[in-house]
Amino acid sequence: EYFSVVPNHPCFFPGDAKKYEKLTFQEAIEKNLKVMDATAFSLARDYNLPILVFNLLKSGNIKKAVLGEKVGTLITKGGEE
Repeated sequence: EYFSVVPNHPCFFPGDAKKYEKLTFQEAIEKNLKVMDATAFSLARDYNLPILVFNLLKSGNIKKAVLGEKVGTLITKGGEE
């Protein structure tokens, strides 16, 4: 199960031009990524709820996300491979 976040901006992390394939919650908080606020990242971390950030407007991305294919950025507690 994942919690999906679809940012309004086509660049996944406004203010940070780099696109990440995978991050930990701590990295997302430390990098001050603008997808969600630090409280939301912390709550997801505390409840071990991975977050999948992807572009909803790109054709085929929803299907990829549902099928578990690589799309967007996966934010997790870390240590999971």
